[in-house]
Amino acid sequence: MTKKKASDDPTYPAKFFAGLFGITERRIQQLAKDEIIPKAGRGRYPLTGTVQNYVRYLQTLRASPDAFPTPDQVLDPTQEKARLDRERWIYQEFKTEIEKGNWAEVALLGFIVSKTGAAIAAQLEALPRKLKKLSPQLTATSVLMMEKEIAKTLNLAADAHLSMDDWLDEWEHGGKSSTK
Repeated sequence: MTKKKASDDPTYPAKFFAGLFGITERRIQQLAKDEIIPKAGRGRYPLTGTVQNYVRYLQTLRASPDAFPTPDQVLDPTQEKARLDRERWIYQEFKTEIEKGNWAEVALLGFIVSKTGAAIAAQLEALPRKLKKLSPQLTATSVLMMEKEIAKTLNLAADAHLSMDDWLDEWEHGGKSSTK
């Protein structure tokens, strides 16, 4: 199995992670500045690295709340306790959802989608030969045309990653594309 390259990891804006984690966009930027979460580019953060590092950060906070002191942030103890309680709650929610089986690792989902796609591709590629056996009256030209159309379809599926930004945009807008 090949290792996933960092460049294959989709990136999202700070607003996405702020909503996901229940913190501010500014806090996402601070976490990146403090090298707690990775930054992919101007205002963009990789999905897998950001979630994994944020969960590790929360685990470290849980084990030792003083592990990440931030000198430029002076909060009163009540505010700090409320922030830590919220982050611990978020961590527990992540943990609970994973234990329930509602969430899965991105790498696992990628593996499952890859295996499913390969199985579908194998079935589609075998279809013209199966149809020829079932219907001997099919001409070689008809079989060739089917193979050509299946190849076009498989190529479209292989290039699906080129549409990811549009799909993310549509997802963020409640299923409505903002490019219309």
